[in-house]
Amino acid sequence: MSSRLYLKVIILTLQAAVLLFLPSGVAAKVEQSVDLATLNLELRQDGSLEVVQELIFASPTSLNWPIYGELTKLSLSGDGVPIQPSEIKQQRTGDQVNLIAETPHQLWSLTYRASSKLIRSKERDQLYFQVLRESGFSVKQLRTTFKLPAEASGDGLTGNIYAIGGVGQTRVERPDSQTLTYQASFMGPNAILTINAHWPKSVLHLSLIEELRLALENLEIVPFLVLGILLPLLGLAVLLRLLARQKAIEKPNKRLRTTVPSALSPLVVGTLVDKKVYPKEIVAMLIDLCQRGYIVIVKKSGQYYLSQRRQFDDRLEPWEQGILEALFPVANTKLTESEMRALNRQSLFNPKVRRAFDDIYEIVTRKQYFAENPHRTRVRYKLFALSLYYLSVIGAIWIAVTGTSPYLLLPVAGTMIFCRLILRLTPGLVRYTQLGLNERAEWLAFANYLSEAQPLSLEAARNRVFEKYLGYAIALGKTKNWAGRFDISEMIIIKPDWFISYEETSTSQFAREIEQFSKTISTMLTEMRGPLVN
Repeated sequence: MSSRLYLKVIILTLQAAVLLFLPSGVAAKVEQSVDLATLNLELRQDGSLEVVQELIFASPTSLNWPIYGELTKLSLSGDGVPIQPSEIKQQRTGDQVNLIAETPHQLWSLTYRASSKLIRSKERDQLYFQVLRESGFSVKQLRTTFKLPAEASGDGLTGNIYAIGGVGQTRVERPDSQTLTYQASFMGPNAILTINAHWPKSVLHLSLIEELRLALENLEIVPFLVLGILLPLLGLAVLLRLLARQKAIEKPNKRLRTTVPSALSPLVVGTLVDKKVYPKEIVAMLIDLCQRGYIVIVKKSGQYYLSQRRQFDDRLEPWEQGILEALFPVANTKLTESEMRALNRQSLFNPKVRRAFDDIYEIVTRKQYFAENPHRTRVRYKLFALSLYYLSVIGAIWIAVTGTSPYLLLPVAGTMIFCRLILRLTPGLVRYTQLGLNERAEWLAFANYLSEAQPLSLEAARNRVFEKYLGYAIALGKTKNWAGRFDISEMIIIKPDWFISYEETSTSQFAREIEQFSKTISTMLTEMRGPLVN
């Protein structure tokens, strides 16, 4: 008897040694054998699925189970004990999510909501649900139940199982009008198994959003091409028609006018011609204020300084007063480029400058040069374009998240392009009144005089005409042309006393100095006006 006992001990010891030295992968495969897997799928009206899944393993084991597609509202339990969310890991690879829980259990229960798997093929709705895809598990028995919502009639409900890669017998049954059951046996670790259910689309009334998604996915590419190309082109045609009509009204002017048409401020003149306040209009205003003795421009060591020359008084327009008080918050101060940047950072935006810009647009509107405030016209069109643009962005995000037909991106992209064109072309949509057209024509005739490629008379130099018309030349975009007329006349101009520089300059060099001043100073001034739609 004792010899037999010794023999059993030796055999058990050898078995233990063999198991000890087996590769860990082999042991893992033995541990991850599933005796029974059950799935209960219940379709919701929004196309999503309520899924309840149970896995009975051959022995207690940790969980590393794959689910295919998007899932929400996950809950997990092992042997009837709820698993805390902090103990569950989700590892995603492509469309596969592996649920991982370390504590061993023999019975695992999963409940979650799966995203819509519905597709529409002609007059039938279909659902495909992948159960296994080379998971590495051996599953002895699989039982799946699919249910339509209670309000569905279930007429014409049928199903199929698609299985490859080592699957035994399969069977599909319909126990009642709203239910299908699927059974499969002996699925190997490389098995791929998908269940399918389909029914006439009249059987189930889905939610409006899901019906819209299925209808759009069922369309061919041609309707999307029509939406994506023809509609933006139609909108572009209307926009170009409006611009062409406006351009036909604003006829080019080739007349010459040798004197200024009126005593308008250069800033107002530039706004009248360009329909908005650009940086060059700000420079023109500063030059005008220099000529009127309020400020001086100093260039020293490559830096430009603005310095107050005399006290600001009531002869200034309210918008001029506002801009100057914003630039010179303390009397008798000098303002450099770096100081203006610091001022802009401290205030984020300057309400005085912002009000000044509003006043400028109100002035040109009160003078009845425009059919309405040009700033409001641009704001209206730009807000319309921005609204469509961001709706298109939201639409693109929705298409990406929901997995809707990528053909929908065609009208979305077309709308985005159309919106960008509106944003670029809105200044051209500002409309003049007849008075505004007449005044604009006179100032354009004067601009032709400033840019005429003819030498000036000696009397022009004596009367300091260059300095007198410089602000208007800047506002009308003719600074180089105006300086060029003095160059070809071989005249030497007297440098204005409001521009202090320690370098000798010719007329053309002085014009370049003004342009450089425009780039370094005016842009920062416009930044101070605040968050306006320009």
